[in-house]
Amino acid sequence: MIGGQTGDVMIASADVSDGIAVKAAHKAIVTTLGDPLVLVNSAGGNVRERHWANLAAASAAELIDLDLKANFYCTLAVLPAMRAQHDGRIVHIASLAGVALTPVTGPSYSASKHGLVAMSASLNAEEGIHGIRSICISPGEVDTPILNTRPVPLTAEERALMLQPEDVADVVVFCATLSPRACVAELILLPTDSYHVRAQARSIEAMVRR
Repeated sequence: MIGGQTGDVMIASADVSDGIAVKAAHKAIVTTLGDPLVLVNSAGGNVRERHWANLAAASAAELIDLDLKANFYCTLAVLPAMRAQHDGRIVHIASLAGVALTPVTGPSYSASKHGLVAMSASLNAEEGIHGIRSICISPGEVDTPILNTRPVPLTAEERALMLQPEDVADVVVFCATLSPRACVAELILLPTDSYHVRAQARSIEAMVRR
């Protein structure tokens, strides 16, 4: 948490997939810095054995807890004060897997991100009258540690072509600092040279050149 007036930074460590831990962290933050007006839900993860043929029930539950339920816990913690202040921005870092079929991510991750997109839309539908804006950003591949769980390792060259964390952060700041009358409800952010269409693009280029 960063204090709005002073710029003070406070770290309240918590397992955001645990609703009780989220409440405790939120209480500590509010006691020290006051109620937050901006929440960024960015926690997420995946597992190596993620596809239907090798997915364990415990792994599926763990992913849903972290990639979907944690967003509910954090959002529910800040909503009452945002309503009272008639102001608030809740930014969800979803995924391209939440708006399109991306088999590489696995069913639990994809289902969680689809749920997150729907959750954000319902927030805008119900809470816009209270001055609360829910911003759902769905990036394509981002070079973060989550890629280390990929069943097939990626090369440094492949990761360099992906979005970087600072690219996503820039978009978050832009969306969260718009006029209160404007809400970026959904935004898809892709690498310029996107892995998901690269092979098709090269095939088209080869065909055109013949």
